[in-house]
Amino acid sequence: MNSIGLKCAGIVMMLMVGLCASSAGAQQTAAAPSQSPTPEMAPAATPEAVLAAATQASATDQVEVESFDSWVRGLERKFQPIGGVDDQGRMFFAGQSDVTNPNGANLGQQIAIAFDRAMIDMQAAYISQTFGRIVSDVTRERLLDSSTNRDNIEPAELPKTCQNGGGDRIAMLFEKTLQVAEKTLDNKLIEQGIPADQVQRSSVEQKKAIYKNNLIRDVARRAIQSMQGLVPVQTRIFTQKGTNGTRMTVGVFAAQTQKTRDFAMDMARKMPTLVTGEPKKLAEILPKDNAGFMGELGLRFTYDEKGRPMLISFGRTSITVTPDMSPGEEGEMESIAKELAKSLAEASISEFMNTSVAVNSRTSQGELAEKLVTQTTNLINCSPKSVDTNKARLNEVISTFSQNIKTTSTGSLQGTSTVRNWVIKDERGGGRQVGSVVTWTYSQLENVKKIEAQTTNRGSSGGSAGNVNGSSTSSRIINKLNDF
Repeated sequence: MNSIGLKCAGIVMMLMVGLCASSAGAQQTAAAPSQSPTPEMAPAATPEAVLAAATQASATDQVEVESFDSWVRGLERKFQPIGGVDDQGRMFFAGQSDVTNPNGANLGQQIAIAFDRAMIDMQAAYISQTFGRIVSDVTRERLLDSSTNRDNIEPAELPKTCQNGGGDRIAMLFEKTLQVAEKTLDNKLIEQGIPADQVQRSSVEQKKAIYKNNLIRDVARRAIQSMQGLVPVQTRIFTQKGTNGTRMTVGVFAAQTQKTRDFAMDMARKMPTLVTGEPKKLAEILPKDNAGFMGELGLRFTYDEKGRPMLISFGRTSITVTPDMSPGEEGEMESIAKELAKSLAEASISEFMNTSVAVNSRTSQGELAEKLVTQTTNLINCSPKSVDTNKARLNEVISTFSQNIKTTSTGSLQGTSTVRNWVIKDERGGGRQVGSVVTWTYSQLENVKKIEAQTTNRGSSGGSAGNVNGSSTSSRIINKLNDF
């Protein structure tokens, strides 16, 4: 649908809000001129159609979004709150990550990395929430020294280098070199075996607390578990205004349901599945031109022409062509970039089947409020020369966070096939974005099993995967709520 069609559809949808008895008819009338609705059509005011708008993630989407949070809140209102589970076993997650340098020539790589960060954060949130363990320690420390001698501190102990007669030896050597010019003093002492730092001025600092009112909370979380079936529902690239400027953000809204988990386990076992849905044609789901792939990130969960579940995975990277490159080098770089994008797309499929996630995080929060007496003893060649005493106040808020997340996935590539490669010049950064589209289908899995059977002269063990049939009706919408 062209831009004019989109605008017209949007106007019709606005008019539908003001209509009452004729709203359903108006919707049908608005859709009638289009012979084949596309995934980019204006969404209807139903949860199913909104989920179907899991279309291209684009900074120039038709719907303006103020921020990632407002985008997520809108999706939550149409579906269900993040982290909740409905009676169909559906859970939704959201994640975001900023693009480090949106004006760089490697924008494609940075978008892919930002998407990975958002996905792994969602995986960690799910594993921590569902299988995590937490340990919380709170330390409360109080002290009030009202003694009359509270400001007194014991004499400082000399450094180890000054003990066991070392100070006397240094003092004697120092006396022997008094006649030596000051500029050669250190050199002469060093010649006699005394380290230079021992003839310099040094100090010993001592602290004594006379008041404390501290509280520190340490929280440690740990979780290790496998997960299957996490798939993006809608991805979006948009700009957000911050205190110090505007940034580019990759947002991901994802789902994990009983259907996606069952399908993921069937994929891993290379077995037929009972999961079915409305048949769709791959050619009608993919963007029509290269520019349409600029907004596609990660996986899409949909159904093939027989109603069997399938995955569409979009891998992306970028290249920068410099003036000193030969045409051959440029072509080789582009070829390698396509292979990299392909491997990233395949990895997303493997992660859908089964991913082991390990999460370790630690937070500390509290306040330090202390009054200290500080005594500094100044030494010259291990001999105390002066003592300085002062009081200091410490009032600090403590807030630290550390996290380590590691995911591991392994899976067979049987069932995958590369259906599209694309290259497009990035006007923003001056480089080229390169992508690859890989699908996992039961048709390809059956084809591989037939090849294996011919090679080994054995009958195919996987032909029954084609016996699972879905609905006879077709839809060009990528997703509906019932798909999950």
